[in-house]
Amino acid sequence: MLTRLNHPSAYSTSQAALNSYTITLGHELREEGIRVNAVTPGITAIKFNEFLGNGTAKDGAKVLLPFALLEAEDEPRTSELS
Repeated sequence: MLTRLNHPSAYSTSQAALNSYTITLGHELREEGIRVNAVTPGITAIKFNEFLGNGTAKDGAKVLLPFALLEAEDEPRTSELS
């Protein structure tokens, strides 16, 4: 998909920046009891990307839902910075 977007480097960089920011902010706010979460859907077949991808937007939502709706007692499911 990235090769068909007008600016694949800008898209990839923005996604990486959001992921890194989310992880870093989560570490900074952990001691205050604040959790940080982000939802970044994968490739789904939508008009914006000329219907590329294997799944529908609904399929993508099903995959992300367990991660987006954390309960208070849930352990975070994310990458840890070393």
